[in-house]
This record gives sequence, structure tokens and C-alpha cells, in this order.
Amino acid sequence: MKKLTFLVMLLTFNLWAAEETFDPMEDLLSDKYEAGWHLIYDCKDGHWVCVSKPFYKECEEARAQGLAKQSVRLECAPIGAMPSKKACYQRVLFLTTHNHGHRFCINDKWKEKAYE
Repeated sequence: MKKLTFLVMLLTFNLWAAEETFDPMEDLLSDKYEAGWHLIYDCKDGHWVCVSKPFYKECEEARAQGLAKQSVRLECAPIGAMPSKKACYQRVLFLTTHNHGHRFCINDKWKEKAYE
């Protein structure tokens, strides 16, 4: 039983370590992003992307600044952390095929004004 537990822990660690590694051939998405498992919607370029944590934080800060300025259109939408890069990419495929995204780019206060 201890061997089985050890093997499961070892396998889990190896899978986790594989997610944590950085391979510039695979993880540099563009000049703008590095791949990761944090999902954002880039409102400027109009697409979903899975980014590393520093880029996710940049998105959060840009959104906070846009909300503080009461901008109608926001730069990006930080959605959240996924369990893995693969899970994030699968979510992107789903969201892309269902045409979600642009709704996250409009400041909620402006949405409310449109319905008044």
C-alpha cells in the first residue's frame, strides 16, 4: 500500500512539474504573452489566451485602471486560474466556438446605462 501511495505521489509530482516547466519553443505565444494556465480575454486583440501568472496580474491591473477611469471599453478580462495548461486550452476551445468574450470588455456600469 505504501508503494502504491508513493507511486501515485510521484506521478502527481511529475505531472505537476511538467506543468511548471518553461519551454521557450512552446510557451512563448507571442511578443505579448507567455503560456500558462491563467485564462484571460484580450479585449484589444479580441481573443482568449492562457497566460502565465505575471501576465494574468498585468491583466488584472489594466482592468482595475480601466474601471477606475470609468472607461467604456476595458483592455482585458482576467477570468481565472485553470487546473493545468491543457485544461485552460480546452476551455479556450469551448469559449471560442461559443463566441463568448466581447461581453467581458464592456464596463458593467455602461451596460446598466444602456438598459435604463
